[in-house]
Amino acid sequence: MRYSGFLYGKEKEKSNETKKTFDTNYYYWIGLAVLLFLIGLWYLALILLALVLVLAKINPKPREMPI
Repeated sequence: MRYSGFLYGKEKEKSNETKKTFDTNYYYWIGLAVLLFLIGLWYLALILLALVLVLAKINPKPREMPI
């Protein structure tokens, strides 16, 4: 009887440890996803800025001379 209780305690401890690891991995993946999302936004902004600059050089708007 005592052995089964000991075994049950070990199993419980193990399952708790697995759950803790899962929670840690969960936060890790969320952080990684947010980081990749921010990097993607940054590169998208850089590409759009470069595109706007290139289009402005190809087709410059006529500007009025300041008086």
